[in-house]
Amino acid sequence: MTLENNILKERKKVDKLGRSNMSNSQIKYQLTKRKERYPNFKYPILSKKRLYFVENFCEHGNLEISPHDFDIVYFKFDNNLNFYCPKCKQIYLNSIDFSINDIEINRQKLIEIYNYSAKLKENYLNVNEPYLYQCILNNTNKNVSWNERVFLFKNNLYDKPICIFKNCNKETFFSISNQRYTNFCKDHVGGFTSKGELEVRDFISSFNINIKKYRINGNELDMYIPDLKLALEFNGLYWHNELYKEKKYHFNKWKICKDNNIQLITIWQDDWNNKQDIIKSLIVNKLGRNNNKIYARNCIIKEVSNIITNNFLKNNHLQGACNSSIRLGLFHNDELVSLMTFGKRNIGNTTQFELIRFCSKIYTNVIGAASKLFNYFINNYKFEKIISYANCDISNGDLYEKLNFKNLGHTGINYWWSNNWEKIHRIKFMKHKISNFEGKTEKEIMINRGYNRIFGTGNIKYEYIK
Repeated sequence: MTLENNILKERKKVDKLGRSNMSNSQIKYQLTKRKERYPNFKYPILSKKRLYFVENFCEHGNLEISPHDFDIVYFKFDNNLNFYCPKCKQIYLNSIDFSINDIEINRQKLIEIYNYSAKLKENYLNVNEPYLYQCILNNTNKNVSWNERVFLFKNNLYDKPICIFKNCNKETFFSISNQRYTNFCKDHVGGFTSKGELEVRDFISSFNINIKKYRINGNELDMYIPDLKLALEFNGLYWHNELYKEKKYHFNKWKICKDNNIQLITIWQDDWNNKQDIIKSLIVNKLGRNNNKIYARNCIIKEVSNIITNNFLKNNHLQGACNSSIRLGLFHNDELVSLMTFGKRNIGNTTQFELIRFCSKIYTNVIGAASKLFNYFINNYKFEKIISYANCDISNGDLYEKLNFKNLGHTGINYWWSNNWEKIHRIKFMKHKISNFEGKTEKEIMINRGYNRIFGTGNIKYEYIK
């Protein structure tokens, strides 16, 4: 008796619930239909208990596979028969010697799907991405959980990270809720405190200032100094992009602090890594511990060249260099100690300027610098209106109020694009500047390139009318 007749006979039986199976004609129809769908498959295929069944498929015996898995194998892996039988498949995958380039390609594939938790499940990857699945198995420690292996492979690690506490070489532990390793072992406190936050804490503590965690309206502040009504947040780029923090997360925390008369300083991981002295200088000023004082009345004002301006801004301003048409410097003993720049705005028939940058030399308190430079500008240049923007990450707008600017309100939540190592201003990735976008949105393009958005606290707009 042929295989088909055997199956026809089997199908005529009644199941445990008394329901009759398909008729012979229905089975023949299904057989014909499947042969049409899978013309390259040379074995008889019939549905049996919702599985595809092939007798004596390979050396391991009969094949039973779900229709869903069967379609994936048939249409995705070029009819590779090894992939149908789980045992044959594993033998085949075990024989693959992944090159360094193969490993990197699979790592990038994992990064692309990392935000979709359903696609990270072990069974899903085993069926849908067997090469990636095997690559993860080959290149991570087998003595940890599957979720840990996924995290390790994505971050190019083989073993668990080591505790960053001084002189501690114990392994860190994996946070199931956050799906990542902490920076500390279980023996040390502050399990979820980042390395950067610890460095900021140590710097502030060096001034014998007491810092504590603080909760306000259900929001936890990383560092709070009650005597100064000053709070600091340290934001890592990986856990503070839009995948983990909703759009208003940082803005809401800033707003809550502002409403409770607390100034919140937001420190971003890349700024701390690349511009640490500028941030430390800012913190010293906020703490009132800057003893290097110069009085603006003992300084003279000169216009400054573009090259000197940009170098000064790169070394002393968190936002770096900028284009400007008027650059006024404050000099003490022939040394540039403060700088204010303006750019002309052509709007209608009015003469408008933007106050773009103001900063002093790091670790230097130039008392009265902003007033002296700004008064020089309004007394020597023609204008009708001046606008400027206070960065809510580091400014509470006090400077503008002292200069008699009018607060026009918050401009809305801003965002950057981030590859987890640095924030890049969105203006560099505006859709019309990206080639070969093929009708995709800016977000689709950037996500495909491995970037995610990070939403900030925004800016406050100020206006000065002569």
